[in-house]
Amino acid sequence: MPAPDVGALVAGAASRSASGEIGALKSLAHARVYLLHGKDDALVAPAVAEAGARFYRQLRDGTPGLKGMRVHDDGQRAFAHNLPVAGEGDDCGKSVAPYLGHCGFDAAGEIFAQMFGKPARAATEARGELRTFDQDALRPGGADAFMAATGYVYLPPDCLAGKPCGVMVAFHGCRQNVDAVGKAFVEDAGFNRWADVYGVAVLYPQTRASFAPLNPQACWDWWGYSGADYDSRHGVQLRWVVNAARALGLPAGH
Repeated sequence: MPAPDVGALVAGAASRSASGEIGALKSLAHARVYLLHGKDDALVAPAVAEAGARFYRQLRDGTPGLKGMRVHDDGQRAFAHNLPVAGEGDDCGKSVAPYLGHCGFDAAGEIFAQMFGKPARAATEARGELRTFDQDALRPGGADAFMAATGYVYLPPDCLAGKPCGVMVAFHGCRQNVDAVGKAFVEDAGFNRWADVYGVAVLYPQTRASFAPLNPQACWDWWGYSGADYDSRHGVQLRWVVNAARALGLPAGH
């Protein structure tokens, strides 16, 4: 409390974009923003989640050229601080490791549908390959991005056969990295099954826990432990993600 000042955040985004600190807002013209938040989440206040939705709507409505930007707020489902997965269980209303709530709602499938459109077929079991890669090799300019040594990428059969594929980056939550919960998130969150249907590779980058700087839960940097420019295009973790996407074949300049 109080709730975030959405107007100030929108104005800040415009100012930072104009200065080059973040990218051009016009690049969001065809963005598809899907916000999923459980109404039983006791960790992240509903006001914060709703502020996120209002931020994107105000940005769309107040910025020339963004009328085609899609914003979908899905915040009325009954689940706690976790990622809902298909199947029923007793952990939907809890926030317990590995933070995958068996709520009878396949969030991964809905995320794919929101991003890429309706699926051509139902998803079955994942039939591609989950591979590891050296995350240190992608350090931007050799700088420490506070990443674990090993990352994961899932490649659907079509991608392995050489067909052009899309890319999705799946950021784990705090305490949801492989060192904390094993491969639960990278194997069981549901993304890999749908990746096969859509022909999309899924990148699962891994952060690492640390006490200097203070990040004991291996969160991604959303408060500045990696540096004051953490939320700009100069942030070391964001530059690392760009390097990873390019390593998968994204052309330079994208």
